[in-house]
Amino acid sequence: MAVAVAAAWVGAAPAWSAESASADAAAISRARDAAADHPRRDPARGMVYRGLERPDRPQACPRPLYEVRDDRGALRGCSHGPDPAPHGIDVRDPVAADDLPEPPPASPVPCTGDGTSGNRVQAIYGYPAGSTDRYATIAPLIQGWAASHVDDVFSDSAAETGGERHVRFVHDAACNVVVTKFQFSATGDDSFGNTISELVAAGFTSHQRKFLVWMDAPGPYCGIGEVMPDDQPGASNLNNGHPNVDGLVARVDAPCWGLSGTPVETHELAHNMGAVQPSAPHTTSAWPSPAGWHCTDEYDVMCYDDDGPGPVQLDVACPAATDRTLDCNHDDYFSTDPPAGSYLDTHWNVADSSFLTGDGGSDGSVEPPAVAVSIAKKPAGLPFTVTWASSVPTGYVFDVQYKVGAGVWKNWRKDTAALSRVFGKKAKPVKVKAGKTYAFKARWQSATTTGPWSAKASFTP
Repeated sequence: MAVAVAAAWVGAAPAWSAESASADAAAISRARDAAADHPRRDPARGMVYRGLERPDRPQACPRPLYEVRDDRGALRGCSHGPDPAPHGIDVRDPVAADDLPEPPPASPVPCTGDGTSGNRVQAIYGYPAGSTDRYATIAPLIQGWAASHVDDVFSDSAAETGGERHVRFVHDAACNVVVTKFQFSATGDDSFGNTISELVAAGFTSHQRKFLVWMDAPGPYCGIGEVMPDDQPGASNLNNGHPNVDGLVARVDAPCWGLSGTPVETHELAHNMGAVQPSAPHTTSAWPSPAGWHCTDEYDVMCYDDDGPGPVQLDVACPAATDRTLDCNHDDYFSTDPPAGSYLDTHWNVADSSFLTGDGGSDGSVEPPAVAVSIAKKPAGLPFTVTWASSVPTGYVFDVQYKVGAGVWKNWRKDTAALSRVFGKKAKPVKVKAGKTYAFKARWQSATTTGPWSAKASFTP
């Protein structure tokens, strides 16, 4: 499991539950497809807005996010809205199985523990009632796309900054992605709100899951996904399996499955993991609504002109080949090695998501330990306790590093099975001084594998 460091979050997390915001006639009337608020409306490219609202007084989702509501008006989550299909694809056209892009032969993804425990991405084959159940044909394709169009993208992107990341899919004992079949109602595919509502009603709510739905229907979308507005670093980020947030949902409709260009599945899943926050250096959120939640420095999985004829301006900062990798210059939302003091060192970094792992695969016999560094804060000048795990499975140890202010990272604990230590006791490793900032990061190690360094947690006494 990817190591995650907890950082204090100022404010109360919104409680997202299965039945948040019950319906009434006024709420239903708000769930309209109002062209005035959706200037990019283009049904052929999947730009439809049924159940997506930007109210003057948002209940939960600050602009430019949409509040996602089902047909009863119940609030189901936050989304930046639909992403357009590539030119030449009409999402309203049915797609025969023989016309779907062929992925490489289905191959296992890297094993991560027992395949089910901890934070994971759950692949779902969905189809509406009254349509043909093509699970037997499509499930092997989804397994192939999950490996080649999703996991490979995260892996290749991490390698650009000298790291390793893989998606923690739900998988079986042979490390094949498990594809869950789900029949929606005849209207369950009509809107994103309806899709989420029916998944919630069926119990797909765990905060330890991202639900990536391949919807076997001709539109109305190309792709759409939930995202939470939270740019704080560390494990408590709302996009990182926060216990107050039901599992986020991403949906890709059949006309946009397995495309050879930018992988729509990865784009929507990256939104689920928190990309691209409005505070990022190259965010489209700097421009007026409806722009937002993407980036401007092409080429990149998450960068495009998202306001149509509006004022958003793109910069070509990377070669076209990077259109299948995350974060063109690794300075907006994904880097396994952000420079000290940089935006991704001090804000949410998708590479630190606990739905990813830095382990290239194991035998699945023992789950790597979950590491969450916390600091028991003390008055200025006094030693304080740093905790990095609640348990240590057999065969694992920890490394812990620290730095003071803008200094370099130094080893504090090496190959330790301890779960916490007092920092500064008897001036070891240094004497704690008021006004100095002390930062910590941790990683696990096994006999064969070293986990990634976590995001840092810091304290200024």
